Amino acid sequence: MDRRRQVGPETSAKLIYDDVQATQEARPEEGTTPVRSDGRAWSDLRSHFVKTGIVQDANGSCYIEAGSTKLLCAVYGPHASAINTTPAAKLEVEVKFTPSTFPGSRRAPGKGTESASLSADIHQALLPSLLLDRIPRSTISVHVTLLQWDGPLTDISAGITAASLALASAKIEMRGLVIGTCAVIRQTEDASIVAIDPTADEVDLSVAQVSMACMPALGTLSLLEVSGKASLTQIDQAIERMTEASARMHSISATSLQTT
Repeated sequence: MDRRRQVGPETSAKLIYDDVQATQEARPEEGTTPVRSDGRAWSDLRSHFVKTGIVQDANGSCYIEAGSTKLLCAVYGPHASAINTTPAAKLEVEVKFTPSTFPGSRRAPGKGTESASLSADIHQALLPSLLLDRIPRSTISVHVTLLQWDGPLTDISAGITAASLALASAKIEMRGLVIGTCAVIRQTEDASIVAIDPTADEVDLSVAQVSMACMPALGTLSLLEVSGKASLTQIDQAIERMTEASARMHSISATSLQTT
């Protein structure tokens, strides 16, 4: 494969649902609720391509495609730091863009106004999962490169998952894998609908957006962000649906690590 022309993985792990019956039951009955433009049920994830160990000179790496989002994460370290003399390692997260990130845009590659926010969210989501006190006076650098942009909601989720997988492939001690998920809340004349892993159009039509990061193996949250107008009941429903989706994504992520 010519890496100068194709940055995608040579192989990928197929998205597998642990509970097929539950997935089928979650599909709305025909004629009762609007149908998603891509044919998915409201609780379904889009197809994901996941490949770890793709950057040879990094300690760990992960490439993910999720919908229109394409990103690559590389982890370097832990390495000794003359600056960090604390008992725990320092985690650094940097998000950058490429010329292909925003097709048709004149924006320059590198860091943009969105990169600082994305970096902070990924850092916050990852931190509780890492046993940094076991590697003192050192630094771990996480570099996320967005190859194709599909909006901050999906990119945060994919970035969190890719970064956690890259850290795991680098053999960094962790409490568990962190999985990022997102959802939007849509309001129709008849009901409120929670759409998991939304498309850009679904985000535009929504009344609220929710991003979440969790460690499914431990049942703990490390990040939760809500924007827009939503009731507590709607937010609780979104969290419940995203938790279920995170468990499914955790399965595909673990499979990717095992097949590397």
